[in-house]
Amino acid sequence: MPSNIPSKSDENSAAEFIKHQKLCDLDYYSRFSREELETKHADILHLYEVLKKGTRFGIALSFALIPVSAVILWDFYLLLTNPAYAFYASKNMNIAEIIVLLIHIGVLLLHAAFIAFSVSDGFYLSFLRRQKETVEELLTINETK
Repeated sequence: MPSNIPSKSDENSAAEFIKHQKLCDLDYYSRFSREELETKHADILHLYEVLKKGTRFGIALSFALIPVSAVILWDFYLLLTNPAYAFYASKNMNIAEIIVLLIHIGVLLLHAAFIAFSVSDGFYLSFLRRQKETVEELLTINETK
């Protein structure tokens, strides 16, 4: 089934695909009046700025947790290879050691979550940036008319 939409997997078609996406965005936003475009532009800008600040915080926190995660992973490595040197050395762990172990696992999961959210926010930021540029372009075209 032939299609006029360029595929992302074709050679040298990434630029054509981006151009097609831009045309689709322009076609979608051209249906709105100037007032609606200005409202959408304000909404996109607000969401973009809020998300950008949140993403910066998530990235900073991810980098701050790297040394903590490295120490925890090193301790887990010692536990598996040579338990005598690990923090959790005793075979009969008491409740405090179990709680510390669970906290360490929680910190590792939290670090992984911050990294995942930062990556997904980055993708959404690029989408919002493209929408913002499209709406600004249409507003500029409407001003020149």
